[in-house]
Amino acid sequence: MKNTPNKDGIIAGAAMLIASCGLAIAQDDQGIDRPQQSETVVSGAGVVVLPEVIAGPFQRGNKAYYLLEPSTWELSEQAAVEYFGAHLVAISDLDENSFIRNSVLNFDGSNRNGWIGLTDRDSEGTFVWTNNEPVVFAFWLPGEPNGGANENYAGMVQGAPRWADLQNNWGDIVSPVYGVVELSIPSVLAGPFYYDGHTYYLLDHSNRHEADAAARLLGGHLVTLDNEEEAGWVNTNIVRANNIGHTWAGISDEHFEGIYAWDNDSLSSYRNWNTDEPNGGALENYVVMNGAGGWFDAQYNWSPGGLVVNGIVEVATPNPCTADLNNDGQLNFFDVSEFLGIFGDGCP
Repeated sequence: MKNTPNKDGIIAGAAMLIASCGLAIAQDDQGIDRPQQSETVVSGAGVVVLPEVIAGPFQRGNKAYYLLEPSTWELSEQAAVEYFGAHLVAISDLDENSFIRNSVLNFDGSNRNGWIGLTDRDSEGTFVWTNNEPVVFAFWLPGEPNGGANENYAGMVQGAPRWADLQNNWGDIVSPVYGVVELSIPSVLAGPFYYDGHTYYLLDHSNRHEADAAARLLGGHLVTLDNEEEAGWVNTNIVRANNIGHTWAGISDEHFEGIYAWDNDSLSSYRNWNTDEPNGGALENYVVMNGAGGWFDAQYNWSPGGLVVNGIVEVATPNPCTADLNNDGQLNFFDVSEFLGIFGDGCP
C-alpha cells in the first residue's frame, strides 16, 4: 500500500501552482454528457465493466479532457481506448499539470485522486506515456517513485498535484482514483454559417471522437439533419463551398448496434444511406457523409488511402445579424443580391 505523502510537501507544492479555467458541458439527467454507454470486458477474472465518463469535455488549448468514474488504472486506460481511441492523459508541463489537478479532478470542488497515463509496467523503472509521447516533464512527490515492481502506475493522490507510483487497484485499497482522458480537438476552419435559427461551423479534419469533443465545447453537437432541405443547404453552403470531401454526421449506433440515434437526442427520421449501407456491423458505428451528401457507416478513425473527414457542428443559436440575408455569416454582395431579389418581388 502506498505511503501517505508528506502533508507539508503537498501544501507547498500546491501553493506553487496556478489554477487554470476549464469548461465542462453537462447534458444528461445526472448533469453529465456521456459520449458512450459503459462496455463490458471479458477477462480472466470474469466480466468487468469499464468506467463511464462523469464529466467533460474540459478544454485547454487544442486539447480536451474527460473524467472517468473511479476504477483501476488498467480499466481506466482501456476505457480511454474503447470510448475515445485515446489514452489516459500525458502531461507535458507544469501548466497542464495544474489544469488537470484544479480544473478536471477538482472541477466541482471535490479533491479527487487521479490516474495519469504514465507507467513502467513493461520495463521496471522506465516510465513511459501510454500515448507514446516522450517523457519531457515529471512531477513526482519527494521520494517517488518508490514502489518497485508492485507499483507500476502513476497518479495524483491525497489532493496533491505531484505524482506517486501506485498499485493498479490502489483505489480499492485506499480511496477511489478517477481516470483522466486526453484527446486533441480540431480547430474551426470556417463559420459561423446560419440556417433556420441554427449556427454551423466547419471543423478541421479529425477522428470522430475529437470532432465530437470540439462540437460540445462549442456548445452544440455534430450536425443533425432534420430533412432533405437542411441536408441540401449544408452540402451546398458548407461542404461544397469549402471544397470538403467527407464529413462526420452527428448520428451513430455506438450505444445499440443497428439503432442509429442523433447525438443531441433529436427524433429526426431523416436518413440518406448510400446503396447497401450501413454494412459495417459492430465494427463501424459512426456515419460519414460523402461530398454528395450520401451516408455510410465507418470506424471512428476512418481514413483509407489518406482520406480525411471534417466535422460539421450545429448549435441552436440564431444569426445575430439581420442584415446577413443569405445566412452565410458574412456581409457582402450576395446579401445585396438577396435584398434586390426580395425588393423586386414587390408587395401585394
